Amino acid sequence: MRKVLVLLAVSATAHAEPVGEFGGGLAYRPLSQLHAGGCEYQLELRGAIVDGWLRDRIDSTGPLALGAIDELVLPRGAKLVGARLDANPATAVPTQYTAEPANDAVGADPALVTALLPDENGHPRFRAIIAPFGRSTTLALHFTAIADIHGGALRFTLPASTCTGTVKVTPGPGATLARLRVGNVDTKGPFELNAADAEIVADLAYGRPLLWSQAEPLGDGFVARADTKIAPLAKAPGARRVLLLIDGSRSMELVGQPAVAQVVHAIGAALPAQAEVEAVIFDRTPSRVLGSWKPADATTLAAIDTALHAHVPGNGSDAVAALALAHNLIADTRGEAMVIMITDGALGTLESGALTRALDSRELAVDLHAIVLDRGHLTAQSPEPLRLAIAHYGGSYVEVGADELTGALAEIDTWLRPSATVGGRTLLAGTGAVELTLAHATKGTAAPIAQLVLAQVDPGDDADLEKQLVTLTARHPWANADYAFSVLATKGKVARARRDTVAGGGPFTRMVEAPDPPFPPEVAPPRSPYVAAASIDKQILDTLFRLQLQPAAYVCYQRAIGRATLAGTVAFHLEISRGEVTTASVEGLGDPTFDACILDAAYRLVPPMPDPAYNSDDRSIVNYPLTFQIHEQHPLVIPGDADSSSPLDIDAIKGGPPPRHVTPGDTKNPLGGLRPTVNVPPPPPAKKQN
Repeated sequence: MRKVLVLLAVSATAHAEPVGEFGGGLAYRPLSQLHAGGCEYQLELRGAIVDGWLRDRIDSTGPLALGAIDELVLPRGAKLVGARLDANPATAVPTQYTAEPANDAVGADPALVTALLPDENGHPRFRAIIAPFGRSTTLALHFTAIADIHGGALRFTLPASTCTGTVKVTPGPGATLARLRVGNVDTKGPFELNAADAEIVADLAYGRPLLWSQAEPLGDGFVARADTKIAPLAKAPGARRVLLLIDGSRSMELVGQPAVAQVVHAIGAALPAQAEVEAVIFDRTPSRVLGSWKPADATTLAAIDTALHAHVPGNGSDAVAALALAHNLIADTRGEAMVIMITDGALGTLESGALTRALDSRELAVDLHAIVLDRGHLTAQSPEPLRLAIAHYGGSYVEVGADELTGALAEIDTWLRPSATVGGRTLLAGTGAVELTLAHATKGTAAPIAQLVLAQVDPGDDADLEKQLVTLTARHPWANADYAFSVLATKGKVARARRDTVAGGGPFTRMVEAPDPPFPPEVAPPRSPYVAAASIDKQILDTLFRLQLQPAAYVCYQRAIGRATLAGTVAFHLEISRGEVTTASVEGLGDPTFDACILDAAYRLVPPMPDPAYNSDDRSIVNYPLTFQIHEQHPLVIPGDADSSSPLDIDAIKGGPPPRHVTPGDTKNPLGGLRPTVNVPPPPPAKKQN
C-alpha cells in the first residue's frame, strides 16, 4: 500500500507536408508542379523509447527541375536527430553559415533542415529546403521521443494524415506484447491512417513491477541512461463503501464547481455496481451530504450535484476534521472502504502525520485516494501530509489540471487502484515514468537516447561539466538553434573531402544551385507575461483588517462587556492563501463566548482572489493584534500592525498602518485621536435630578 506521484510522459507525433516550390527561374510559390507522393512511418518502440522515421515522397509532374519547401512538426520533447534525402544521409552543421553557388569542384547541397519556433502547442517545428530535383525525391526524418505509459500500455499519437506505416514493439525484460492497436484498430502488420489523429497503443502483459535500463555511449567515459519504471495493474476497486471528501472552501472557487462535479460523476461511473456512496463537504467544518449510504447511481450523484451547487464556499480547509468524520462514517464497514478526497491541495500548514492520525483506521480496512485539481500554475501547496497518509493506508495520489479533466478522466479507473513503488518511485497502477540521466560507464540495453539526455542536463555552476556538454553535444547533435542538418553534395572533385571536413566540425559553406527563397523572420507570438506578484500585500492586509475584522471584533466586544468586564490584547494568527483564510486561531481574553465570536470574525474575512495565470501561489502567515478596552464609558478597539512570517515580510513592504499623530509623552491623548472603526451612537443623556 503506497502513495503515488504522477509523471506525465510525452506522446510522440511527427508530420511532414510540402508547402511550396521554387527554382527553374521561378520565385517561391505554392505547390503547382510538385505534389505529395505519399508518406510512410517506420516506428520502433525499444521499451518506452520511440525511434521513428517519417518518409515523405515528393513527385514532380512538370518539365522544370524545382525545389520544395517542407514544414515539419514533431512532438513536444521529441528531438530531430537526423535526416536523409533519398539515399544520402544528412550531416550536422552550424545554423550560422554563408551560401555560394555550386561549381564543378563542389556540387549543390540537396537539402537543409533547420529548427523554427515552436507552434502554439509547444511542438517543435522545422523547415526543410530541398534543392531542385527531377521526377521524384524522398525526404526522411529521424526523430526520437518518449512514449506515455498508462493503463499498462505504451502509447503515442500520430497526427492526422493519410500515411501508412509499420510499428515494431520490443518491450523490456519481464513484459510481452499482448495487443497492438492503431487508432483503436488491432494490427499485426502495416497500418493506414485516415486523416485523423491516431493513438498507437501497445498493451503489455506483465504481473510485477518493471524496471528497464537503457544506455547509449557518449564518449569520454560518459553514457546517456534511461531508467523506465512501470507499476503493475493492481486489482480493480472492490470496496463496498466509498466516501467522497469534497473540499468546499473558498479557494476551490478557482477550480470551479463544474470541475468537481465532473470528477464525482467519473468516480461514480468507475465504481462497481454494488458500491454504496456517501459524501462530505468540508471547509472550516465538515458536513454530510446524503445522511446515509446510498447506491452509486444517477439519483445519488444528482443529490451530490445539488449539494455542491447549494454549498456556499467558506473559509477554512480543515482536512483533519474531514478525515476524523470519515473515521466515524466507515467505522462499521464490513470489508475494505475507500475514502476519496477531492481538493485543490491548499490545506494550510499541517503536521506531517496529522492526516494519518485523523483517519485512525486499520491499514487493511481502508484505501485513501486523493485527486488534486490544479488551475493555471497553482499546484498543491503542502501535499506531503496527504501523501504520507496515503502511503500508510494505501491508495493513490493524482494531481491534474482542471482544464485537462476531459481527457484525463478516461484513466480514472487506474486512479482508484493501489499504487506501487518501483525503483524508489511511487506510481499509479499501470503507469510508468522514464528517468533520463547523464552517467559514467554503465550497462543497459542499447537505445537512441543521447540527444534526449543531453537536452535536459543542467550543468548549473559546474564549469567543467558545461565544457564537457559542449563537446558531447557536438558529437551527438540535434536540430535546434545551434545545429541544422544538411545533406551535402556528392558530386564534384572535392565533395568527399568536404563532407569529411564538415562532419569533423570544420567550416560549412552551403552550396546552392538555385538561391533559397527569402523567408520573413519568425517572431514569437506574444504571451501573457507571468509576474511573480502576490495577490496580498501590506496595504491589502491593512484594509482587510480595518474594514472587515475590526468592525466585527468591535461588535463582539460590545456584546461581551454587557455581561463581563473584559480588556486586553487579542492576537490573531491567520494563514491566508488563494482568497481564503485557510486556518485561523486566536489568543483571546479567556472568555469562551467572546473568543469564539472573534474567531468567527476572522473566518468571515474575504481576501482577494488571485489570478491563477498571474499571481504567485503565496501563503501569508499573519499575526495581528487588537487591543480592547473601555475609554470614557465606551468600548474601544485599538488596531495593531500585521506581522507576517512567510512569505511576505510585512514590515519591508511599502505601506503601513494608517497615519496617526501621537505625541510622545502625551498622557492625556496617548492614542492620537484614534476612534473606533464603527460609528457607535452616543449614550442617552443622563436624567436630570429633581
